[in-house]
Amino acid sequence: MNARIQSAAIHPFQVGGAPSEAPAARHPCRDKLFVQVILCSSRPDLVGRTWSCRAVATEHHALEFLCERPLPTDALVDLWVDLSERPGRFFLSGFVHGSAHTDEDRHRVRVLLEGGAATDIDAWVASQG
Repeated sequence: MNARIQSAAIHPFQVGGAPSEAPAARHPCRDKLFVQVILCSSRPDLVGRTWSCRAVATEHHALEFLCERPLPTDALVDLWVDLSERPGRFFLSGFVHGSAHTDEDRHRVRVLLEGGAATDIDAWVASQG
């Protein structure tokens, strides 16, 4: 598992499973987003599946959201995010970095965002302050 859960707190994901010592500026949120699996060698049955999810934290190059199912760490996903605090819809893409089961019978998924000409990563980073 890539996260530690202590009571209701979920610590930031870090390679190797240890929490980050100095996390990037995190912005809590509760905005809706859609996630679609584009590639996933460990679970090819997930490719093309789309879920409506709820964002819980945003960063410059990462996004965390609640999903009804765990997503494998080899999954490449596309995200359509509409943040209520910031104008505009963002199209983002990235790899799942970790997934942790929550008390609400959901999965908190962290995606590390990738740059690309077909994404809104530059506008996203600018919107994160």
